[in-house]
Amino acid sequence: MAVDQSTAPDGSIVLKPRCVVDDHDVKVTEAAAYLRLGKDTVRMLCELGEPEGLKAYKLPSKRGNSPWRISWQSVITLKQRNSPSGH
Repeated sequence: MAVDQSTAPDGSIVLKPRCVVDDHDVKVTEAAAYLRLGKDTVRMLCELGEPEGLKAYKLPSKRGNSPWRISWQSVITLKQRNSPSGH
């Protein structure tokens, strides 16, 4: 969680939440379900990268077929950016 900190007139500290940050990684299927998109579309957004797509990476593998690992925060941000109401 990101917060803004200030000092009240009585000297106490006041914390106001700005946003909740949850940056664990999710799989393509989880991101696709949340975004209501197909898995191929989510993979394309991973390849596109930020800021237009998703923050994602693959671990190195000998066969080159490692699954995408996608930042959950980037999934939330993309949904908010593309939502008419911002939610």
